[in-house]
Amino acid sequence: LLTYCEWGFYLPEFNNSISNGGHTFKRGLIARHTDGVRTAAPLPRDTRCYLSFEPRRGRFACLGVGTSSCQLEQREYGWLYGQDENSWALCFGPGEVSARHRGEAYAMEDLSGKPIEDSALELLKHDLAPSSFSFLISATGQMLMTLPGFDADVVVPFEVPQDLDIFVVASTIEGGCRISISDADF
Repeated sequence: LLTYCEWGFYLPEFNNSISNGGHTFKRGLIARHTDGVRTAAPLPRDTRCYLSFEPRRGRFACLGVGTSSCQLEQREYGWLYGQDENSWALCFGPGEVSARHRGEAYAMEDLSGKPIEDSALELLKHDLAPSSFSFLISATGQMLMTLPGFDADVVVPFEVPQDLDIFVVASTIEGGCRISISDADF
């Protein structure tokens, strides 16, 4: 039985692989390429998912949710998810952290609705350290995310349609990066 916390879709022709019972995706060593991965089954609403990037995220990386039709690669460096109508993602780039859908940035908030200042995200702008995250998509379509350096969830006010099956997605440009997924904290 496939679950929302097992990787299921990726492109092996770019030397990418899935191991550890479907829980670890490893990006190949292809230059000028962004590779992504999608879970085998949809993520139930209000169910927390845990992701880690090791040994580091890389300059361009993202994580979030997408439909079954979201892409799994692009032949350039960049954010793979959050750029079209099929995905909602937290994106990390050179000196930037942004929540995106259709290429538009969304302001992140604390649980009381107060905007998160860009300076509070400074730690996340660096790609050198391993990174672990957890998130869920609420019944109303918002993303609630636990970020390194924050004591409580950060809210991304997406409006992911309730009638869509959504899958966990993640991508990186970092050769050899391992993206692990779990239903429990690492």
